[in-house]
Amino acid sequence: MLKIVSDGNGMGTRLVMPDGTPVPGVTRIELRPIIADNKVEAVITCVGICLDIDVSGEFVQQLLTEPD
Repeated sequence: MLKIVSDGNGMGTRLVMPDGTPVPGVTRIELRPIIADNKVEAVITCVGICLDIDVSGEFVQQLLTEPD
């Protein structure tokens, strides 16, 4: 599980792996306003990374049927 760690300012905010190592390639972390049930949405921008993504057909169908 990844964790967002901050010292209280934007420049001191980083995404880290379970062992505390910073995730390489992160260029931006945007925290959106807290919503219902105290949930926070984070948008993380990365460059120069390799992804291994496995997405179920059901999830793809959901994405295609939901309006933007």
